[in-house]
Amino acid sequence: MLDLINDWQKIDNLNEEKIFEGIRFIRPINQKTYSLFCTKCKNVINSTDDMKSLKENDCCEECSFNR
Repeated sequence: MLDLINDWQKIDNLNEEKIFEGIRFIRPINQKTYSLFCTKCKNVINSTDDMKSLKENDCCEECSFNR
């Protein structure tokens, strides 16, 4: 599973990078990054409703309904 939250390397004063399976990801330093997967059921976050729920409840919309 791709982890876009941890293990970023600083490349300059404004940016950091992560290389995963030969693909280079670059983001501004201190940018909030969310997982591509629900923290509870591990399903892919695939809708704006899932993303909103992930931000507010730390899980996808379906898992937040099943609490």
